[in-house]
Amino acid sequence: MLWKLRPAIQADESFIYSSWLKSFRDAPAVSGVSNTVYYKCHHELVEAILGDAGVQTMVACAPDDDEQIFGYIVGSPGTCHWVYVKHPFRTFGIAMDLMALIKPSVHTTKARPSSLIGNSVYNPYEQWKYYK
Repeated sequence: MLWKLRPAIQADESFIYSSWLKSFRDAPAVSGVSNTVYYKCHHELVEAILGDAGVQTMVACAPDDDEQIFGYIVGSPGTCHWVYVKHPFRTFGIAMDLMALIKPSVHTTKARPSSLIGNSVYNPYEQWKYYK
């Protein structure tokens, strides 16, 4: 296998926050929101999701180097809050492997409804329960 899957560790947090916030910044859902408001509020949302004991983050990395991250998923059984794969590693099936870990259902949330994986359905409201 060209990658392995492992649970996220504290050293992964900077990459997870940075990539999640940057990759969602251009989403239609937050167009027109100032950078100040977006980065403050979305950081709080991500922090709340990652802090939920029922949510797990799994990382796809090089088989011989845990620090070489290719992508990750944040979710719980049936719910994907975010899945991200670095551009050079897309189309290799990493996201599919990550999605298989949470067994997505109709309650899955994704930023890009045009790129549904398996039986996932776009549902941005699932994350609202984390926002204050």
